[in-house]
Amino acid sequence: SKIEWITSDMGEWASIDINENGDIRNGSDVWRVEDKERNIATVVSGNITVTNDANADSVKVKITDNSGNTVDKEIFFSIDKKAPDIQVSGIEASQDIKYYNSHKEVTVAIAERNFAAPKINDTVDTSFAEDPSSPKNTHDHRHFKKISFDSDGKYSLDISAEDLAGNKAASYSSGQFVIDTVAPKPSVQIRKE
Repeated sequence: SKIEWITSDMGEWASIDINENGDIRNGSDVWRVEDKERNIATVVSGNITVTNDANADSVKVKITDNSGNTVDKEIFFSIDKKAPDIQVSGIEASQDIKYYNSHKEVTVAIAERNFAAPKINDTVDTSFAEDPSSPKNTHDHRHFKKISFDSDGKYSLDISAEDLAGNKAASYSSGQFVIDTVAPKPSVQIRKE
């Protein structure tokens, strides 16, 4: 009997042989015989490590029994170890209240290959668009949204993001900012004395 396996990051097949006594012949720290029926291994288990940080990783296993029957199984999966990166332009983040005398258009960009809709001010926002110029299937793949603050008032912008693998970005908080486009109106009074 023989078990062969390959992963997307190995480059070549690895294998073990199971001898006529039902024991692993060439030693392995990956595989072990869990159960035998006389001299035939009936249950063999193992752990295959994949270290890539990529989408469309795979593990393929090929098993040949004592009679020469063969079965192949391949599984595909993604490993994502990197958190999304949130970038904001158009306003400055500050602990102090910032004042602007014009309306603001803010661009929020999130770099992440396994993008999931972020939260803006605690509400999931699905209106982000892909940046067609950013490389797909990399951690630099960007999604963006433009937000217009075109009315006078007090605002804050809080953004959190988590990718499909559960990696959480460092959250962004603008702090409070005020848009005030109205010039002061002086008042002059003359008093008679």
